[in-house]
Amino acid sequence: MKRLSKHGLLLAICILTFPILAQDKQSKKIYISPFNAYKSNKENGLPEKILEQLFVKLKSLNYEIIKIQPAELKLNIAKSKQEGAFLYIDGYYKRDENGNLNLYGQVYHPEKEILIDAFNLSNDLSGIEGITLDPKETKTTDEQNIEDFVSKISNRIKSNIKRTERLENIDDFIKK
Repeated sequence: MKRLSKHGLLLAICILTFPILAQDKQSKKIYISPFNAYKSNKENGLPEKILEQLFVKLKSLNYEIIKIQPAELKLNIAKSKQEGAFLYIDGYYKRDENGNLNLYGQVYHPEKEILIDAFNLSNDLSGIEGITLDPKETKTTDEQNIEDFVSKISNRIKSNIKRTERLENIDDFIKK
C-alpha cells in the first residue's frame, strides 16, 4: 500500500473539508413571520407557541432565526432577500370542526423569490363522505401537532441545503 506524503495528506484533508467550509460560509439566516389564522379565529398566544418551537428546533440545526413583522408575502420575501436570508418561512393555522389544530407551512428561496417546499399537518377528515368518526378518536393536542409540524418542516429544511424546488410537495400541499 502506498503511503501518502505530507503534502498529499494535506491536499486530501483540504479536498474533504472544503464542502463543509463552503456550506458554513452560506447564510444560515432563516426569516420567519408569525403564523396567521386561516379561515379561522385568531388565537392569542398560538402563533408565539408555534414560533417558539420552530426557533428552538432550527437553532439546534445551527440556523440563525429572525422574526419578521407580518406584512404582505411579497414584501416579506423581498426583505428576506435584501438581508441575504437562506430561507423565508410563512405559515398559517386553522381549527377543524373537531377542534384539532391544522398547520400549514411554506418555505421560500428569497434570492430566487420562489416557493421551494410546503408541508401541512391536517387532521381534517371533513372531506371524506360516508364516514363518521367519534371526535374523541381523532382529537390531538395542540402541543403534539405543533411538535409534529416543527419536526417535519425542519427535516425538509435540513435535507434541502441546495434549496431546490420540491414540486411534488408543492403539488401535494398547495395545489390540491
